[in-house]
Amino acid sequence: MPDGGKRTPLALSYSWGQTALETQFASTFQPGHGIFSPGTPLVPPEPEKTRLWDFPIGVNTILTPRAYEPVSFTELRALADAHDITRLAIETRKDQIEKLDWAIKSRDARRPAGDAKSRADHLAQFWHRPDGERPFATWLRALLEDLLVLDAPAWKSAATGRARSSVSMSSTAPRSSS
Repeated sequence: MPDGGKRTPLALSYSWGQTALETQFASTFQPGHGIFSPGTPLVPPEPEKTRLWDFPIGVNTILTPRAYEPVSFTELRALADAHDITRLAIETRKDQIEKLDWAIKSRDARRPAGDAKSRADHLAQFWHRPDGERPFATWLRALLEDLLVLDAPAWKSAATGRARSSVSMSSTAPRSSS
């Protein structure tokens, strides 16, 4: 303390600005111990609403996709198939994406790894028939169909050891038999 200085105790007086909450939690929150005292929690800015219902039992075992959603995958597929303008927009976008050229290149084009060319050729060969049956364009159109209609494409990668043997489409929504 400098010469001639006077030591005065610091009187702590502060408010959270929520007198109802301060009164409600007065026994828990004890500001008399000091603002930085250990164990003094802050008053929640907004009280959490009490949950009225328990979570449904087995909610993660529902077998029907989007069972709790207002619009099902079947309805989305029906809309895409029955509404001409929607179908035209989907098919146009699929055509545009299918027409794009693609190439597999090294990330570092200035200094590619020694085996980059052979790996790129191997990957390009794989992507010519990603599922081992259909050509890339057909496979891509099926993927885009689920992406544009359902916004939920799904595929399964079958790996053997370190090499991928195929990437097959598995739709998240069953097609109607009609």
